[in-house]
Amino acid sequence: MLVHISTLKLSVASLFAATALCAAAPTQENFMKATPIVSYLPRPEGRVAWSLQGARGPLVIGMPGMGDIGQNWDGFASALAAKGFRVVVLDLRGHGRSDATFQDVSREAIAQDALALADSLSPEAPVILVGHSYTGASAVWASSERPDRVLAQVLISPFAREVPATFFQTMALKLGLLRPWGPSVWASYYKSLFPVHKPSDLDQRTESVRANMKEPGRIESLRGMGKTTATDCEARLEKVHRPTLILFGSRDPDFPDPAAEGKLLAVRTGGSTEIIPDAGHYPHEEDPTGLADRVAGFIGGLPDSNSVRTNR
Repeated sequence: MLVHISTLKLSVASLFAATALCAAAPTQENFMKATPIVSYLPRPEGRVAWSLQGARGPLVIGMPGMGDIGQNWDGFASALAAKGFRVVVLDLRGHGRSDATFQDVSREAIAQDALALADSLSPEAPVILVGHSYTGASAVWASSERPDRVLAQVLISPFAREVPATFFQTMALKLGLLRPWGPSVWASYYKSLFPVHKPSDLDQRTESVRANMKEPGRIESLRGMGKTTATDCEARLEKVHRPTLILFGSRDPDFPDPAAEGKLLAVRTGGSTEIIPDAGHYPHEEDPTGLADRVAGFIGGLPDSNSVRTNR
């Protein structure tokens, strides 16, 4: 989910539609039962929550997008773990089960969290980073900052560069994420990013996102992300020297032309792009098994961990 205000399309109509969610009773009991055991990584300003699936194999660290929670990745993580990987999913600063005490919620700070976790769980072998939307830029930053710790990266629907926002879009973000309506507005927006293939539990996922954003400090963390920029991360796109797979849904409503964005990022990173037919902004949640197949195939074709690209 995207932090970038240039894509957030909030209207008066969406505000009214979202208020219906405010009165909805929580219906996430069954959805939450499958959540793996949660552990915590101490960081300056608070703790970052993470969960692990898979007992052995290369370590994959997944970073959800802005406004999403780690539980929504459980299906994808499970499918990838079944293919022989250890899969960690972070809850972003101020999101999910992580503390809401962080003042720094930038892409760079999240990248540092992922690298710290890599150092802790896989000190002798590099890891594969998977960043979605907002954290696509985090993966780029981490790969360029610590290429010795990153074997490769997968960017799903990434906002890895800065896109100017209009005055209206800026004001829509500021007003739409205010309390008391902000959590419901964001949940309504989240649900709209599944234009074709909707998970059978999408209502439960949406309610989980809304309930999480209602907790103290969380919608404020979301708003804080909206005030950051991808400028520093964008400057590092050409400095990525690890294999990069870029995945976009062909129907992603967050991008005017997902295929064009994918090609641009592939050129700048030296990576490759795959466009997933009829997928929206969350292809890994729409089709967890299909995305796990793509990611596992990409990882299976990687050179050894000491190799870097030489095509620059």
